[in-house]
Amino acid sequence: MHTDSPLSRFFSHDKGAFVLLWLAGLYLRMTVLAAPPLTPIIGEAMDLGQAAMGALTTLPTLLLAAFAIPGAFITARLGARRTVVWGLMITAGASALRGAAPGPTTLFGATLLMGMGIAAMQPALPALVRRWRPKGIGLATAVYTNGLLVGEILSSGLTLPVVLPLVGGSWRAAIAVWSLPAILVVLGFSFRHTVHDGSDQPLGLWWPNWSKSDVWILGLLLGGTAILYFGTNAYLPNLLHAKGRPELVSPALIALNAIQLTSSALLLVFSERLAGKRWPLTAMGLTAVAGMAGAVTADGPWVIFFAGVVGFCSSFMMILLLALPPLIGGRDRTASLAAGMFTVSYVCSFVVPFIGGLAWDATGFAHAAFIPLGGFAAVTSLLALRLRVVRAEVQ
Repeated sequence: MHTDSPLSRFFSHDKGAFVLLWLAGLYLRMTVLAAPPLTPIIGEAMDLGQAAMGALTTLPTLLLAAFAIPGAFITARLGARRTVVWGLMITAGASALRGAAPGPTTLFGATLLMGMGIAAMQPALPALVRRWRPKGIGLATAVYTNGLLVGEILSSGLTLPVVLPLVGGSWRAAIAVWSLPAILVVLGFSFRHTVHDGSDQPLGLWWPNWSKSDVWILGLLLGGTAILYFGTNAYLPNLLHAKGRPELVSPALIALNAIQLTSSALLLVFSERLAGKRWPLTAMGLTAVAGMAGAVTADGPWVIFFAGVVGFCSSFMMILLLALPPLIGGRDRTASLAAGMFTVSYVCSFVVPFIGGLAWDATGFAHAAFIPLGGFAAVTSLLALRLRVVRAEVQ
């Protein structure tokens, strides 16, 4: 690639780096959440049952836990930038293959491959932030997380009303529409100069140091944050139906999810002041727990308000937590620390809501599902006060 071209100069500048990080963030969730709106159509076309259709969404999420550490291994061997590029190509290619799948076996095989690509990018992006913006980690993290949130909203919100009609009602083409722009993102990464930023250099460490408390504290904190968000998304609609208030479901979910862009926008401004501080994590975590309790017990417009509180606080915490591996892990330990954090958090975010569902089934009391969620998140929020934040030296 021509090192003197305008594109090369732009993407090698700080502004170009932010653009690339934001675009990579889009593909952490965009292809995953393009499928749920289409599952009824896909299920009918391939004669899938409810469990199989649900797996189209849950399988990539489980893979994010299973392949977080292999993703750190790949990052340590290839370097952060190359891992993100390969992860983008695998994610987009496998997602497009889902649209070409002739049957359920190939459909789930392509979904498995797509999840592996995303899992590889997860620990690579914090390492890339450390390489590209060592003195602006909070802002760089807020940028790529903003891309993640925008990707969630775009693919989940526009697939049915906009994309599907544009492609003549073909679910296969609709999936491809979200995958193809990744080619342009990969081209952008290829224009980036890597001689001086070290983003293509192999890293020394990839296996998380499980004896260090920061791996567990960060993992449990991120797990508690994910539990609040995903648990409220999962159980609040059923609770409102059980209470005879189905008309509140849609506005409550919109408030819960759309408000995340507000917290992301605020952290684009204040991230450098707040990144590495413990009190915002505890304050936001406990406020989110209170918001979930309010959404469960309130009625009318207050349900919508409290759902928004959960969405705002949980996304605020998530962004600050994602900034911590590059902030305290240093050049060599960022990917392995991030991998350990993701592994613990995704296991928690699967197990605890499942326990909540069992509690609901066992008692027949809808509110019981939220007790394990709120209890776990409250305890983990207090763990932030025990986190030792020592900023790694800029190398």
